[in-house]
Amino acid sequence: MQNADTLQKEVERIRQIGHRFNSVSVIDKQGYVRAFSPLQPGVIDARLTSPSHGAAVNANAFFISQPYVSLIGNLIVFISVPIYNAEGEQLGYVGGSIYLNNRNATNEFMNSQFDDDNYDTFVLNKDGTIIYHHDKNRIGQKIDDSSLQQMALLGNKGNFRLTYSQGATFLAGFAKVKGADWVILTLQSEQIVTQALNNVMIDVTKKSAPVVLITFFMITLLTIYIANPLRMLDVGVGSQSNGRPRRDQQDSRGILLVF
Repeated sequence: MQNADTLQKEVERIRQIGHRFNSVSVIDKQGYVRAFSPLQPGVIDARLTSPSHGAAVNANAFFISQPYVSLIGNLIVFISVPIYNAEGEQLGYVGGSIYLNNRNATNEFMNSQFDDDNYDTFVLNKDGTIIYHHDKNRIGQKIDDSSLQQMALLGNKGNFRLTYSQGATFLAGFAKVKGADWVILTLQSEQIVTQALNNVMIDVTKKSAPVVLITFFMITLLTIYIANPLRMLDVGVGSQSNGRPRRDQQDSRGILLVF
Protein backbone atom coordinates (compact mmCIF):
# COMPACT_ATOMS: atom_id res chain seq x y z
CA MET A 1 0.00 0.00 0.00
CA GLN A 2 2.99 2.32 0.45
CA ASN A 3 4.30 2.31 -3.15
CA ALA A 4 1.81 4.43 -5.11
CA ASP A 5 3.56 3.94 -8.47
CA THR A 6 3.47 0.14 -8.17
CA LEU A 7 -0.20 0.19 -7.20
CA GLN A 8 -1.05 2.47 -10.13
CA LYS A 9 0.77 0.27 -12.62
CA GLU A 10 -1.01 -2.78 -11.27
CA VAL A 11 -4.52 -1.32 -11.59
CA GLU A 12 -3.67 -0.14 -15.12
CA ARG A 13 -2.55 -3.67 -15.99
CA ILE A 14 -5.68 -5.27 -14.53
CA ARG A 15 -8.01 -2.92 -16.39
CA GLN A 16 -6.25 -3.33 -19.72
CA ILE A 17 -6.01 -7.13 -19.70
CA GLY A 18 -9.50 -7.74 -18.35
CA HIS A 19 -11.66 -5.38 -20.44
CA ARG A 20 -14.52 -6.30 -18.10
CA PHE A 21 -14.38 -3.28 -15.81
CA ASN A 22 -14.88 0.38 -16.59
CA SER A 23 -12.47 1.26 -13.77
CA VAL A 24 -10.15 -0.53 -11.32
CA SER A 25 -9.07 0.79 -7.94
CA VAL A 26 -7.14 -0.06 -4.78
CA ILE A 27 -8.71 1.18 -1.55
CA ASP A 28 -7.20 0.87 1.92
CA LYS A 29 -9.03 -0.26 5.03
CA GLN A 30 -9.80 3.32 6.04
CA GLY A 31 -11.52 3.99 2.72
CA TYR A 32 -8.84 6.08 0.99
CA VAL A 33 -8.32 5.53 -2.75
CA ARG A 34 -4.65 4.59 -3.27
CA ALA A 35 -4.75 3.85 -7.01
CA PHE A 36 -7.33 4.31 -9.72
CA SER A 37 -7.50 3.51 -13.44
CA PRO A 38 -8.26 5.35 -15.62
CA LEU A 39 -6.90 8.33 -13.73
CA GLN A 40 -9.48 10.95 -12.79
CA PRO A 41 -8.81 14.35 -11.16
CA GLY A 42 -9.46 14.39 -7.43
CA VAL A 43 -9.91 10.62 -7.04
CA ILE A 44 -6.51 9.57 -5.62
CA ASP A 45 -6.49 9.97 -1.82
CA ALA A 46 -10.20 10.75 -1.77
CA ARG A 47 -12.08 8.91 0.97
CA LEU A 48 -15.07 6.68 0.34
CA THR A 49 -18.06 7.12 2.61
CA SER A 50 -20.55 4.83 0.87
CA PRO A 51 -22.02 1.82 2.73
CA SER A 52 -20.44 -0.41 0.07
CA HIS A 53 -16.94 0.37 1.40
CA GLY A 54 -17.79 -0.81 4.90
CA ALA A 55 -19.56 -3.87 3.48
CA ALA A 56 -16.51 -4.78 1.38
CA VAL A 57 -14.16 -4.46 4.38
CA ASN A 58 -16.47 -6.40 6.68
CA ALA A 59 -16.99 -9.16 4.10
CA ASN A 60 -13.24 -9.84 4.09
CA ALA A 61 -13.85 -12.01 1.00
CA PHE A 62 -15.03 -11.78 -2.60
CA PHE A 63 -17.75 -9.12 -2.58
CA ILE A 64 -20.29 -7.63 -5.02
CA SER A 65 -21.87 -4.38 -3.93
CA GLN A 66 -25.38 -3.11 -4.36
CA PRO A 67 -25.70 -0.41 -7.07
CA TYR A 68 -24.58 3.02 -5.83
CA VAL A 69 -23.32 6.37 -7.16
CA SER A 70 -19.53 6.60 -7.22
CA LEU A 71 -17.24 9.54 -6.41
CA ILE A 72 -17.31 10.67 -10.05
CA GLY A 73 -21.08 10.38 -10.39
CA ASN A 74 -21.55 7.02 -12.10
CA LEU A 75 -24.13 4.44 -11.07
CA ILE A 76 -21.92 1.41 -10.47
CA VAL A 77 -21.63 -2.10 -9.13
CA PHE A 78 -18.29 -2.70 -7.40
CA ILE A 79 -16.65 -6.16 -7.34
CA SER A 80 -13.73 -6.59 -4.95
CA VAL A 81 -11.34 -9.01 -3.24
CA PRO A 82 -9.35 -8.22 -0.08
CA ILE A 83 -5.61 -7.47 0.07
CA TYR A 84 -3.51 -8.95 2.91
CA ASN A 85 0.01 -8.38 4.18
CA ALA A 86 2.51 -11.15 4.97
CA GLU A 87 0.99 -11.60 8.44
CA GLY A 88 -2.50 -12.14 7.00
CA GLU A 89 -3.82 -8.76 8.13
CA GLN A 90 -6.33 -7.12 5.80
CA LEU A 91 -4.93 -3.90 4.32
CA GLY A 92 -7.84 -3.03 2.06
CA TYR A 93 -9.13 -4.36 -1.23
CA VAL A 94 -8.72 -4.18 -4.99
CA GLY A 95 -11.83 -4.02 -7.11
CA GLY A 96 -13.37 -3.24 -10.44
CA SER A 97 -16.37 -1.05 -11.20
CA ILE A 98 -19.06 -1.75 -13.77
CA TYR A 99 -20.74 1.48 -14.88
CA LEU A 100 -24.36 0.47 -15.26
CA ASN A 101 -25.34 3.40 -17.49
CA ASN A 102 -22.31 3.10 -19.76
CA ARG A 103 -20.98 0.47 -22.12
CA ASN A 104 -19.67 -2.49 -20.14
CA ALA A 105 -19.07 -6.24 -20.39
CA THR A 106 -22.45 -7.06 -18.84
CA ASN A 107 -24.32 -4.92 -21.38
CA GLU A 108 -22.40 -6.38 -24.31
CA PHE A 109 -23.02 -9.95 -23.19
CA MET A 110 -26.70 -9.43 -22.44
CA ASN A 111 -27.29 -7.56 -25.71
CA SER A 112 -25.69 -10.40 -27.66
CA GLN A 113 -27.81 -13.04 -25.92
CA PHE A 114 -31.16 -11.27 -25.56
CA ASP A 115 -31.36 -8.91 -28.53
CA ASP A 116 -34.99 -9.54 -29.44
CA ASP A 117 -37.90 -7.11 -29.51
CA ASN A 118 -40.37 -9.86 -28.63
CA TYR A 119 -39.29 -10.11 -25.00
CA ASP A 120 -37.98 -7.93 -22.21
CA THR A 121 -34.92 -8.95 -20.20
CA PHE A 122 -33.78 -7.56 -16.86
CA VAL A 123 -30.88 -8.23 -14.52
CA LEU A 124 -31.85 -7.44 -10.94
CA ASN A 125 -29.92 -7.39 -7.70
CA LYS A 126 -31.35 -8.97 -4.56
CA ASP A 127 -33.49 -5.97 -3.61
CA GLY A 128 -35.04 -5.70 -7.08
CA THR A 129 -32.98 -2.82 -8.48
CA ILE A 130 -32.52 -3.03 -12.25
CA ILE A 131 -28.81 -3.26 -13.10
CA TYR A 132 -29.31 -4.18 -16.77
CA HIS A 133 -32.02 -3.36 -19.29
CA HIS A 134 -31.86 -2.38 -22.96
CA ASP A 135 -33.59 0.90 -22.00
CA LYS A 136 -30.91 2.69 -19.99
CA ASN A 137 -33.50 4.98 -18.40
CA ARG A 138 -34.80 2.01 -16.40
CA ILE A 139 -31.41 1.14 -14.88
CA GLY A 140 -31.39 1.97 -11.19
CA GLN A 141 -35.17 1.70 -10.87
CA LYS A 142 -36.92 -1.02 -8.88
CA ILE A 143 -39.13 -3.61 -10.54
CA ASP A 144 -42.69 -4.39 -9.47
CA ASP A 145 -42.87 -5.93 -5.98
CA SER A 146 -45.47 -8.58 -6.84
CA SER A 147 -43.17 -10.19 -9.41
CA LEU A 148 -40.35 -10.23 -6.84
CA GLN A 149 -42.61 -12.03 -4.38
CA GLN A 150 -43.39 -14.62 -7.06
CA MET A 151 -39.66 -15.18 -7.65
CA ALA A 152 -38.94 -15.50 -3.93
CA LEU A 153 -41.57 -18.22 -3.63
CA LEU A 154 -40.32 -20.20 -6.62
CA GLY A 155 -36.68 -20.54 -5.52
CA ASN A 156 -33.59 -20.47 -7.74
CA LYS A 157 -35.41 -20.66 -11.07
CA GLY A 158 -38.92 -20.91 -12.40
CA ASN A 159 -41.69 -19.24 -14.36
CA PHE A 160 -45.02 -17.59 -13.65
CA ARG A 161 -47.83 -15.60 -15.23
CA LEU A 162 -47.91 -11.86 -14.62
CA THR A 163 -50.94 -9.60 -15.21
CA TYR A 164 -50.60 -5.83 -15.11
CA SER A 165 -53.31 -3.37 -14.16
CA GLN A 166 -53.78 -2.41 -17.82
CA GLY A 167 -54.86 -6.00 -18.52
CA ALA A 168 -51.71 -7.04 -20.39
CA THR A 169 -50.61 -10.58 -19.54
CA PHE A 170 -46.99 -11.71 -19.67
CA LEU A 171 -45.21 -15.02 -19.23
CA ALA A 172 -42.14 -14.59 -17.03
CA GLY A 173 -39.13 -16.82 -16.51
CA PHE A 174 -36.20 -16.23 -14.19
CA ALA A 175 -32.96 -17.76 -12.93
CA LYS A 176 -30.79 -16.66 -10.03
CA VAL A 177 -27.06 -16.07 -10.39
CA LYS A 178 -25.82 -17.53 -7.12
CA GLY A 179 -22.34 -16.03 -7.00
CA ALA A 180 -23.61 -12.49 -7.51
CA ASP A 181 -27.03 -12.88 -5.85
CA TRP A 182 -28.57 -11.45 -9.03
CA VAL A 183 -31.66 -12.52 -10.94
CA ILE A 184 -32.09 -12.66 -14.72
CA LEU A 185 -35.76 -12.06 -15.51
CA THR A 186 -37.38 -12.35 -18.94
CA LEU A 187 -40.91 -11.21 -19.80
CA GLN A 188 -42.78 -12.08 -22.98
CA SER A 189 -46.32 -11.20 -23.99
CA GLU A 190 -48.70 -14.16 -23.68
CA GLN A 191 -50.37 -13.07 -26.91
CA ILE A 192 -47.07 -13.26 -28.80
CA VAL A 193 -46.34 -16.73 -27.38
CA THR A 194 -49.84 -17.97 -28.29
CA GLN A 195 -49.56 -16.56 -31.80
CA ALA A 196 -46.15 -18.18 -32.26
CA LEU A 197 -47.53 -21.57 -31.20
CA ASN A 198 -50.48 -21.19 -33.56
CA ASN A 199 -48.12 -20.34 -36.41
CA VAL A 200 -46.06 -23.45 -35.66
CA MET A 201 -49.17 -25.65 -35.68
CA ILE A 202 -50.37 -24.15 -38.98
CA ASP A 203 -46.92 -24.59 -40.52
CA VAL A 204 -46.71 -28.22 -39.37
CA THR A 205 -50.20 -28.91 -40.75
CA LYS A 206 -49.33 -27.40 -44.13
CA LYS A 207 -46.13 -29.39 -44.42
CA SER A 208 -47.61 -32.68 -43.23
CA ALA A 209 -50.90 -32.52 -45.23
CA PRO A 210 -49.40 -33.86 -48.52
CA VAL A 211 -47.75 -36.74 -46.66
CA VAL A 212 -51.03 -37.60 -44.91
CA LEU A 213 -52.98 -37.51 -48.19
CA ILE A 214 -50.42 -39.69 -50.00
CA THR A 215 -50.39 -42.15 -47.11
CA PHE A 216 -54.19 -42.33 -47.10
CA PHE A 217 -54.22 -42.89 -50.87
CA MET A 218 -51.63 -45.70 -50.63
CA ILE A 219 -53.55 -47.40 -47.80
CA THR A 220 -56.73 -47.24 -49.90
CA LEU A 221 -54.98 -48.84 -52.88
CA LEU A 222 -53.48 -51.53 -50.69
CA THR A 223 -56.87 -52.28 -49.15
CA ILE A 224 -58.45 -52.66 -52.61
CA TYR A 225 -55.56 -54.87 -53.73
CA ILE A 226 -55.97 -57.19 -50.75
CA ALA A 227 -59.79 -57.23 -50.83
CA ASN A 228 -60.19 -57.86 -54.58
CA PRO A 229 -59.23 -61.62 -54.54
CA LEU A 230 -61.54 -62.17 -51.60
CA ARG A 231 -64.37 -60.46 -53.44
CA MET A 232 -63.77 -62.61 -56.56
CA LEU A 233 -63.71 -65.75 -54.43
CA ASP A 234 -67.02 -64.78 -52.87
CA VAL A 235 -68.59 -64.21 -56.33
CA GLY A 236 -67.32 -67.59 -57.58
CA VAL A 237 -68.70 -69.47 -54.59
CA GLY A 238 -72.04 -67.72 -55.04
CA SER A 239 -72.20 -68.71 -58.73
CA GLN A 240 -71.54 -72.40 -58.02
CA SER A 241 -74.21 -72.44 -55.36
CA ASN A 242 -76.83 -71.07 -57.81
CA GLY A 243 -76.17 -73.84 -60.48
CA ARG A 244 -76.29 -76.89 -58.11
CA PRO A 245 -79.46 -78.60 -56.75
CA ARG A 246 -80.13 -78.17 -53.13
CA ARG A 247 -79.55 -81.21 -50.89
CA ASP A 248 -83.22 -81.62 -49.88
CA GLN A 249 -84.28 -81.63 -53.55
CA GLN A 250 -81.81 -84.47 -54.32
CA ASP A 251 -83.15 -86.53 -51.41
CA SER A 252 -86.77 -86.09 -52.58
CA ARG A 253 -86.03 -87.39 -56.07
CA GLY A 254 -84.27 -90.39 -54.61
CA ILE A 255 -87.28 -91.33 -52.54
CA LEU A 256 -89.65 -91.13 -55.54
CA LEU A 257 -87.46 -93.48 -57.58
CA VAL A 258 -87.41 -96.07 -54.87
CA PHE A 259 -91.17 -96.22 -54.60
